[in-house]
Amino acid sequence: MQNASTLEEVSESLVRRSDGGLTLHGSVKLSVSPFADNPNKVARLLASKLFTVQERIGSNCSGRRGQSQLDPARLEVMKAAIFEVCNIEDAEQDEAWKVIRTSVDSSNRALRYIYNHSKS
Repeated sequence: MQNASTLEEVSESLVRRSDGGLTLHGSVKLSVSPFADNPNKVARLLASKLFTVQERIGSNCSGRRGQSQLDPARLEVMKAAIFEVCNIEDAEQDEAWKVIRTSVDSSNRALRYIYNHSKS
């Protein structure tokens, strides 16, 4: 699974629903389904498809700690897809999302570190 480089590539991963909302393209869900037993890995893979590298370098899930917030609409698409693909029960979703957000933010920090140190 390749990282999205442009917003055009990001939009290829999304489908507009009849109610105007967004959902993840079925082929993207299928590509992460082999990792359904690891929601954090699914989240990191989906983040690489739903956000450009530049967005990930300068953002996190909450918009705290001096970073911009990743697009909330795409975060919701990612969250719904993770819960579906990984079959996370309703009662477990709030706690699971906290852990998943931490994993995505950690992945973004690592990406930022690599980007910042590759320039020197």
